[in-house]
Amino acid sequence: MFISNPKNRNVFDYYDVIEVIGEGSISTIYAVRRKPSADLLTLTSNFVLHIFNKKNDYAALQGLNRPRKLKTSYRHDLELKEHIYALKAIQKDQVSELFLKEMRNEISIVKHLDHPNIVKIFESFEHKRQIYLVMEYCSGGDLYERAPYPEPAAAQLMIKILSAVAYMHKNNVVHRDIKFENILFEDKAPDSEVKIIDFGLSKKYNMRHHQNSIIMTETVGTVYTMAPQVLQGVYTSKADIWAIGVITYMMLSGQKPFWGKKRRHIVDKIMRCDYNFDDEIWKTVSPKAKQFIAACLQMNPHHRPTAEDALKAEWLQGRESTGKVSTATMEGIRRNIIDYSKNNRFKKLALMVVAHRSSINEVMVLRNAFRKFDKDQDGVISFSEFKRVLAETDYTDEDLHNIFAQLVR
Repeated sequence: MFISNPKNRNVFDYYDVIEVIGEGSISTIYAVRRKPSADLLTLTSNFVLHIFNKKNDYAALQGLNRPRKLKTSYRHDLELKEHIYALKAIQKDQVSELFLKEMRNEISIVKHLDHPNIVKIFESFEHKRQIYLVMEYCSGGDLYERAPYPEPAAAQLMIKILSAVAYMHKNNVVHRDIKFENILFEDKAPDSEVKIIDFGLSKKYNMRHHQNSIIMTETVGTVYTMAPQVLQGVYTSKADIWAIGVITYMMLSGQKPFWGKKRRHIVDKIMRCDYNFDDEIWKTVSPKAKQFIAACLQMNPHHRPTAEDALKAEWLQGRESTGKVSTATMEGIRRNIIDYSKNNRFKKLALMVVAHRSSINEVMVLRNAFRKFDKDQDGVISFSEFKRVLAETDYTDEDLHNIFAQLVR
C-alpha cells in the first residue's frame, strides 16, 4: 500500500520520531512510529481514491514485506519497539535537480514493486523545503556486515537476491546499481531477510520492449560492479546479471574480482574480464559455485543467463530456505484466502491496514507460507502455483479461477 501525499502535508502529523539514526549533509534518517490515528486517515483516503479511480491495485497475497519491529540486537526489546519505520528527510535546497530527479524516479519505480526482498517505500511527503520518504527499517547492515559467507549461506542469499532481480526484470525494471552496499539485512537475526535498496539509478522501460533488447546508454552505477557494456555505454538488463556475478564472488571470497588502486586499473580489468579463482580460499569452494560466477561474468552479455535462468543454476538447486509452516497454519491460510475473496472492497482495504500493522512473528509465518506457494521463486504467485496449494480442497477448477480473480481485483 503506497501513499503519495499532496504537497504541504506534514509527515509529523502521521508519525512520531523515536530517534535520529543517521545524519548527512543533505538528509537525516529517523526511526519513527506511526501515530494510532493515522491508519484511519490512510484507510479513508485510499478508499476514496479507489472509488474515484475505479481501480483496485491491491493484491490479496501482497503485504508480506510490511513494517517489522525494530531489532537493535537479535530478538531484543521487540515488544517495546514494534512497527518502526525509517523516515528519510531530504533538504531540497541542499541537492541538485539531478538528485531530486533520481529520487523521484526511485519513488515512481519502487511504489509499483512488491517483493519480499525489495525494500518497500510506504509513503512520500513534500512539506515546505523537504521531501520525506517512509520506508522499511533495516537495522542489520549491508552485505559487508557478514562477509565472507559459507557457501550454503551465500547460495540461500543469492536465491533471494535473484528472485528480486527476476521480479524486477519481469516488471520492466533494471536496477543498474546492484552491489554489497545496496543489499541490507532487515535485522541482526542469523536468518534475517535481505532487501535490495536504492532504486535512484534504476530504469523502467516500455512494456513493448523486451528486457534483453532495450538498450541503455547512461554510464551509471558503481565501478566495481559495472559490466563492460555499461562502461562502453551500450547495455541491457544483462548488466544486472554481471553485478550478480561480482557480488557472488565477493560473498564467497571476501574480495572483489576486479580490483586496483585507481579507477582506471579497475576499468582495465573489467574490460578484459580479468579475474581468477587462484586465491587459497577458492580451493574450498565448489566447482558449481565457480561455474555460476563464470556464467554471470561472461564478457558477451548474450551468453549470460537471465535472472530466471540463473535461479535454475545447478549450484542453487536444493538450497531454498523456506522455513517451516505447520499443517494447521497452512490450513488456516487456505481458509482465510477463501474468506478474503468473498469480502467487499472496503473490508479488503481494512484488512490491508491490519496487514500493514502485523508483528514480525506474524509476517515471518506469512513469508514462509508465501514461499511454499511461490515454487519458482519469482516473487509472484501464479494461478498454477495457487491451484497447487489449494488442490486438496473441494473446489473445482472453475471455483479456483473465480477465487483467484477475486483476490487480485
